[in-house]
Amino acid sequence: MRSLVVFKSGDEINRAVPLSLRVRDRLVIAADAYIEPLVVVLDAYYRALVVLVEKNSSQFWTHHLGHEEGVHELSAELPSDDADRSNPGKAARQRETHLHWHLRATVQAMTRLMAEYECDVSVLAGAEEVTVELERLLPDALRATLAGTIHPSEKGPGEARAALVDGALGDYRERVETAALEELGLFAGHGLLVGGLDDVLGAVDEFRVRRLFLSDALAAPGHYCRQHHYLALEGGRCPFDDSELLPTENVVDELVEFTLQHGVDLMLVVRRHDLVDAHGGVAAVLYPPAA
Repeated sequence: MRSLVVFKSGDEINRAVPLSLRVRDRLVIAADAYIEPLVVVLDAYYRALVVLVEKNSSQFWTHHLGHEEGVHELSAELPSDDADRSNPGKAARQRETHLHWHLRATVQAMTRLMAEYECDVSVLAGAEEVTVELERLLPDALRATLAGTIHPSEKGPGEARAALVDGALGDYRERVETAALEELGLFAGHGLLVGGLDDVLGAVDEFRVRRLFLSDALAAPGHYCRQHHYLALEGGRCPFDDSELLPTENVVDELVEFTLQHGVDLMLVVRRHDLVDAHGGVAAVLYPPAA
């Protein structure tokens, strides 16, 4: 584990959560739990349902932040190769039929478990000849959640298989970020994009932001007014009530909290830093101006 998140009240520890990813050190003393920036970090790492499928069995487990938990198993009895030596064609068709039934049952279990364990994506694992057949049977809704397919060695350790899952999830996250960030040029062409922390804070203060793209490496000191959700890089007074702005060691955390409270669609960029760094580490898509 690389980080520890502790929630406490007085002398009592309410909850301690170890995480496998690294987050910046921070101490917050407040009446309400300051969890929005942490939630955004956690949401950037998908909860996956991993399905290890074989011809006669399927194993299901959840995978999130390096933690794995087995949740279900299926088994199927296929006719053996010696089932009917006098009619090998019939035996082959029986094996294909039983395999099809097994894969259909696997798909049904995937659909149920994705909802039950609130998984964001799925990963298929197993021999290529079996995973290809399973993928063909996936309905469109389930196929849309497929992050990737891996082919682990049958004799490989669980740690190696988990590394393959992490790799598939990382590649999927990179594809998602690439597709989203490459659309920013379209918004810029229509005058609906601002970049750079100073300009983005100005747009947030005017409640004009509907989508926000933020590098997980971005941090800067600043000032804020919690009462009216006003943010600034420099100190001064809140334009709404003339109260003095409060200093903060990282105004980006305040930006995350305030934008989520106002329903802004936020993407934390953890893979394609190059695309968001071209906009100063943060880019905001604006609402179109009123007619």
